Amino acid sequence: MLMDIACPAELMRVEQAIFGGGRRQAYFTFLNESAQVIASVTGLCALRDEQGKTILKTRLTFRELDGRPGRPFTCHLALDEYPKFKEADMLLETVLFDGGETWEMNRSRLVDCTPPPLEDGPDRFALIAQAGPDAICFPEKRDMIWICVCGRFNRQRWLSCRRCSRFRDEVLHELNPEAVLARQADHMTQARERDLALRRENAARQAAQRQHTGAAPHRAQSTTPARHHPKQKNLATLRVMSLLLIIALAIIGVGWFLQREFAKNINYPSITPSYTMPPVDYLKPLS
Repeated sequence: MLMDIACPAELMRVEQAIFGGGRRQAYFTFLNESAQVIASVTGLCALRDEQGKTILKTRLTFRELDGRPGRPFTCHLALDEYPKFKEADMLLETVLFDGGETWEMNRSRLVDCTPPPLEDGPDRFALIAQAGPDAICFPEKRDMIWICVCGRFNRQRWLSCRRCSRFRDEVLHELNPEAVLARQADHMTQARERDLALRRENAARQAAQRQHTGAAPHRAQSTTPARHHPKQKNLATLRVMSLLLIIALAIIGVGWFLQREFAKNINYPSITPSYTMPPVDYLKPLS
């Protein structure tokens, strides 16, 4: 998607809702990346079908907005006169601030802001685990532009990301593929060592329990009647089984937690926090 990276606002997502009578409504959620309140935005919107083919291009203007600095704001659009579509994007051309100042797009600065690809797999899991659920790609430096892990293209002179506010130097030095995968390898090695140590500890404890239960009958011949031997053996067995049950439950709990976090992060790759608002019918009744 083409974008002027100096644009003070950015379209994060487009959602649709259907109300009574089959009337449709769209919600365009933008992020105000400036230090001023946005009062109006104008841009070229492209609607695409399920195959990704553009079915309509139209210029939209959203007025009377209250887009606060650093926060998302949502605009609604009645879809009575628009064809059904699956996805949409919008190239912002003009942004009007509440103080009267206007930002205008410079076509000579348009850049293809498609984030670097990162397939689902161990590398993506490692990046999300270390950078957060909004991470969708490894950072890159391209000439006078640096790409954040959230997918935002930034000018090289910007010290922090315009979208997520991560610091440029920390992102490029600490979240590059080599650093992320090295930390992931160290983490896995430490996890294996902890697991091996736990297994050894459990084995030693079980051996001690077996030795204790094996020596109990000899001590019992002179001090304890024979009828108490089964109780001592059952007690030792119960302790071992309880310990194994606790370990099994702990492993299951950790596995469930990691699986839930992995599924949540992978199925929600979009880097930015969710600002989804409940659909509200702003449409007036048809005449």
